[in-house]
Amino acid sequence: TPMQWANPLHYDLVAREFPDLTIILTHMGLPWFDDAMVVVRKHANVYADVSPAFHRDWLYQALLRFQEFDVMDKLLFGSDFPISTFEKTCQSLRNVNQVVAGTGLTTISEQAIEQIMDRDSLRVLGLE
Repeated sequence: TPMQWANPLHYDLVAREFPDLTIILTHMGLPWFDDAMVVVRKHANVYADVSPAFHRDWLYQALLRFQEFDVMDKLLFGSDFPISTFEKTCQSLRNVNQVVAGTGLTTISEQAIEQIMDRDSLRVLGLE
């Protein structure tokens, strides 16, 4: 599929047309993190997963956007298996603040990171 169709902004129309359809933007919209955050924030039925967690710099940037706009509760755990593993993804999430260590820049809430890893995605998505 051409990358142009992967931009999360395309899902704004889908979410408006089908408000009962649950949509999960994979990889937090990589590389369009800002666009993904806006669509997730705008629509109650749109979520994103954290599966690009092995890209630490990108992960920090994406999580920062979601944190700044108070939508960390709409992030779901995803490991991107078989490219990554559950363990590697958890490690990347827990170490995300190393990117800005000693800089004085905003850090990602460790509590929010643990909540992402502990979140019952099936319950959040109404699949239980």
